[in-house]
Amino acid sequence: MRRTKRIIASLVAAVTVISQVMPMMKVTAATDNVRLATFNIEANMKTDVVKLNELLKRNNVDIVGLQEVDINTSRNPYNMLEKFVEQGDYAYSSFQKAIETGGGDYGVALLSNLELINTNGGALNSEGIKEARAWQKGEIEVNGKVIAVYNTHLTHESVEARAKQLLELKATMDQDPAEYKVAFGDFNTYPTAVSDRDLSSFVLFQTLLSGAENLYQ
Repeated sequence: MRRTKRIIASLVAAVTVISQVMPMMKVTAATDNVRLATFNIEANMKTDVVKLNELLKRNNVDIVGLQEVDINTSRNPYNMLEKFVEQGDYAYSSFQKAIETGGGDYGVALLSNLELINTNGGALNSEGIKEARAWQKGEIEVNGKVIAVYNTHLTHESVEARAKQLLELKATMDQDPAEYKVAFGDFNTYPTAVSDRDLSSFVLFQTLLSGAENLYQ
C-alpha cells in the first residue's frame, strides 16, 4: 500500500500543473472561450439521450466527454452517440470502444460543436481487472491554438489499477506535442475513501452538470 501511495503521490505531483478540480472548465485561447464538460451517462440506466442533449445545450457546452456509451447493445439496441448527433447540436463525434458486450460495443465518446481533428484512442492497462477500460483524444483549434482533449473512464475495481491507468494516460499526454491539453472523464475516485484521497487530487472533472434530474427512464 505504501508503494502504491508513493506512485500516486508522484503522479499527482507530476500532473498538478495541468489539473484542477471543478465541474466545468473554460479553456481560453485569445478572446474565445471553449466550455468543456464530462458526463457518465450510465448506459444500464436507460439514459434519455434527448434530455441529456438538451441539458448540455442549455449549459452552453461545446465539447463533452461521455462515459458508458453503448453502441447497438442488447440493453440499448441503438447507437447512443449517433442519437446525440441526430439532435443537431453536436456535429462532430468520436467513439472509442472499451469492450464488446450484449452484441455491441461499450466505451467512451467525445461530442463537439467544434471540428474534431486527429481523433484516436486505445486500451488502458487491464491487468488484474475484469472489465477493460479505454482512453480517447480529439483536437480542436481555436484562433490558431490547438487544444488536445482527452476522455477516459478508469476502473472501479482497485486503486492500484487506477494508478496504473493514470500513469499510462499521463505518459500518452506527455508525448502529445499539443501546446494545450486537458483530460476529463469518470475517474472512479472518492475523496472520502482513504485509499483514493491522493488519487482524487488528479481528478479534473467528476460527474458534472447540476440539474441532471430525469435523465434516466
